[in-house]
Amino acid sequence: MTISKVAIISDGDSKSGRDAAWQLSSDGFEIAVLSSSNAGETLARDLNGISVSGAKRSASSVRNLVDLALDRWGRVDALINSADCRPAASVGVDSERHLHSIMDTYLMNIVRPTRVLAPVMSDLGGGTIVNIVNLDEVNATILAPALDVFRNAMVNFFNLVDQRYGAADIKMANVISDAVVGQPEGEECGGSMPIWRYRRDEEISPLVTCLVTDPTHSVSDKSVFDGRLGSPYSVAA
Repeated sequence: MTISKVAIISDGDSKSGRDAAWQLSSDGFEIAVLSSSNAGETLARDLNGISVSGAKRSASSVRNLVDLALDRWGRVDALINSADCRPAASVGVDSERHLHSIMDTYLMNIVRPTRVLAPVMSDLGGGTIVNIVNLDEVNATILAPALDVFRNAMVNFFNLVDQRYGAADIKMANVISDAVVGQPEGEECGGSMPIWRYRRDEEISPLVTCLVTDPTHSVSDKSVFDGRLGSPYSVAA
């Protein structure tokens, strides 16, 4: 009997998370969804999967979902982290509360599920973690400087995961989607993007599936490797 692979979607409320869930399901993955609303429950029901509705900023919610997935399927092969981007205000006007909110949404949304899942994947023989990143991770932009500060922290975390779990056959990939929701497409943004234009939504989920199913091979011709991050698993959609 062939056992399907299992993917955990850590943000079933984001469009990128939902799209990835549908794409992975169509490619034969069982889907487990974490959501802070009933959107995750609906998504899981549509995909014959499972869901946990709870605070995404709580590691216990992630653990509950992992336990459910292990009880039902006995394995977890992939973790998809994502967050739909909203432009941050400038550093000068961001309140401390707002900065903490940005950190929770765009850094801890990757750190928290990874800390729960990486040891589990290690015990199971490996897996793939894909972070759908919605802004250029290296160069701070005038549109979202505070957000990019935490994106740089995420890159350091990326390297730590590789050092700690690489030998356990756990691979982490960053898919840089280069989209700033609500911002007009213009020279200021587009000129700094790896493919010199805004990504299209339909390009992201197939790339996620490609990385999850075969992370050692090159991605589709609609994507390019982003050498600035110094890792063969960092790609720009």
